[in-house]
Amino acid sequence: SIYGSLLRKNVYQRMEAFYFEDFSLSEIAQNEGVSRNAVYESLLSGVKQLKKYEDKLGCYKKKEKSYALLDKLEECKDEDEKKKITEELKGVLRNGI
Repeated sequence: SIYGSLLRKNVYQRMEAFYFEDFSLSEIAQNEGVSRNAVYESLLSGVKQLKKYEDKLGCYKKKEKSYALLDKLEECKDEDEKKKITEELKGVLRNGI
């Protein structure tokens, strides 16, 4: 996650276990010796924080736009169109990735 390092360590670890390692809430709770509700609340909090960071910073959106422009540039044959795409990509990169 682009913003993962901004989360509290336990929230990030729980989100990683749940979303990427396919652990259930109960499995995470049991492994950590906490309640299932504590894990659930951490996940809700983490998602809310990640959304807040993306809403303010837009890094994920800019990254996706950059990759789309690079793909478009790679496929482009027309030199004038390549210049336009390159300028658009520079604009995305200048604005904060």
